[in-house]
Amino acid sequence: MSGEDVDYTRDVDLSRCTGYAWYQHDKIPIFDPVYTPDQPEIKQTLEQVDVELREAVEGELAKRGWSKVTNSTPTCRLRYALLQEIDLEIAPYGEGQINPTATDGLGEGLGRGFASDVKRRGTLTLEVLPVDSESWLWRGSIADSLGKPKDIRKRARKWAEKIAEKIPRLK
Repeated sequence: MSGEDVDYTRDVDLSRCTGYAWYQHDKIPIFDPVYTPDQPEIKQTLEQVDVELREAVEGELAKRGWSKVTNSTPTCRLRYALLQEIDLEIAPYGEGQINPTATDGLGEGLGRGFASDVKRRGTLTLEVLPVDSESWLWRGSIADSLGKPKDIRKRARKWAEKIAEKIPRLK
């Protein structure tokens, strides 16, 4: 899977899913190798991303004839996971070469040392499960660059919408 292509289950009958609810997690299912959810600012960001993802999926499902169940027993559950990866590229640079990551207030630094480049990638997976099983009926996922940390909410929402668009309409 490359770019923002959605990989999803095709030719599946979800007609038994007359009402859905979200799978109940102990923790927000967003995993980041650098930050821990016990940091207050990280916890707040993760909670915001969780809300954005759920709202995006619920909006798309409503367009497809799905009903969220709040006061009765659902026939299907939804769950998601957002996994973040960080690729850190470190390369030596020599005397007189520019270190693109170092600044001294006067411009880019010069000298010997190492330059680094951080790339954040992510994978969002959304699953539809029957209430009586942990085996999914439908699964969709998307993987791509997450960009800068401040862009994760916007990117996650866009991904959730793209995945949910692939969930079959209820007849």
